[in-house]
Amino acid sequence: MSQVRFASFNSFLNRSNEGELIENLSTPDDVQAQAVGEVLQRNRPDVVLLNEFDFDDEGTAIELFQQNYLSVAQAEGIDPIEYPYV
Repeated sequence: MSQVRFASFNSFLNRSNEGELIENLSTPDDVQAQAVGEVLQRNRPDVVLLNEFDFDDEGTAIELFQQNYLSVAQAEGIDPIEYPYV
């Protein structure tokens, strides 16, 4: 029997102004997003509920988070992680 790991994580990736999170995640340099990415990569849940993450209708912020933070190793010795469904 295979096991599925679930996680709920308060990312604190919410911003005061609309579009600000998209701007922050458009490069791989956001320290806060790097930390969240590293925690997820180290713990490797199969399914994660990402709390306190700004919503945008097009899903741009979550795509940028996957592309620039989860798909890139955030520390030496840990593998990137991909979540194909959001």
